[in-house]
Amino acid sequence: MLKRISVIAIAAMAVLAVSGFAADAASRYLITSARQIKPSVLKQLRSQGPAGAAGAPGAAGPAGVFSTANVTQVTGAVASMCTWGSGTCDVGSSVANCPAGSAVLGGGYDGGSDPPIDASVGYDKPIGTSAWEVIMTNDDTYGAATFNAVATCATSSGAAIASVRAHRAGLTAGQRAELAADLATARRRAHTRR
Repeated sequence: MLKRISVIAIAAMAVLAVSGFAADAASRYLITSARQIKPSVLKQLRSQGPAGAAGAPGAAGPAGVFSTANVTQVTGAVASMCTWGSGTCDVGSSVANCPAGSAVLGGGYDGGSDPPIDASVGYDKPIGTSAWEVIMTNDDTYGAATFNAVATCATSSGAAIASVRAHRAGLTAGQRAELAADLATARRRAHTRR
């Protein structure tokens, strides 16, 4: 019987010693970097098993609400530009604002009855989510010119408008003014080199 107790005692002491060593090793041998792991072991850890079966298709989404009947085109005020070199009046700006509850999809400008013949467009982008602005410099030394911004707008449900608005980001008024001034300066330098 004494022999049996001593075998059990020795086995219990061995288990305690091993578990104590493991706890001590875990606190002393902590892996903090992938460089501490053998490359072949890392490869096994990074490998992926075979792809699983495809899941069931999801439920159909709600019907779309976009229609060409919801699209309108608006124009901004006419911007008049004097001939190049006559002062700051050779830079013009026009903003086309979409109707309330709609979002701007795109835009540009129209030359109107006296279109620019030689001009530089410095800004032709959305302002926020519901307007389009064009800033232009008249580079023509022989005549004045006019233009107006044009915006294509969509009126729809809140979800569609929110989606368009989430993707639009415009410059602040100060940034637009700075851009127009920089463009005018660059154009003046280009004309003096001619």
